[in-house]
Amino acid sequence: MRGTPKMSTAENLLHILNTLESRATVLEAELREIDEDIALNANLARKYGDEFFTEGSARLMQTRVDKQQRLAEISTQLQQTGQSVQQGKQLLGSLMDNYGHPVPPSRMPPLCTLVATHYLSLLRAHVRCARRWRRRRV
Repeated sequence: MRGTPKMSTAENLLHILNTLESRATVLEAELREIDEDIALNANLARKYGDEFFTEGSARLMQTRVDKQQRLAEISTQLQQTGQSVQQGKQLLGSLMDNYGHPVPPSRMPPLCTLVATHYLSLLRAHVRCARRWRRRRV
């Protein structure tokens, strides 16, 4: 079966983070354009009367609120993912300090195995959440 090559978890996470960051950049640009349109509508409303621009201004304001919410969701997701990655690095660092070298899961004591498994499940959960968000928003 042909298709795209399967990515590792790290590659997948990096791809998702890049996609989220790109979407955040696009949303920021769209918010600037909406702000310019709102200002232009306000000028035109003063010149030609509010009745012609009230509906359009209301739509612009609602669109602005929606895009701000999306941007806030992306920022939260990026921050949470960054925290998880940092915690994972700390965990791996402490394992390195305790054992002097990376220990395969089969040779880890039960508690270390449990912690490492929990960390990997958290990373996978972040990847799944980011995928769902990306499908919903993009």
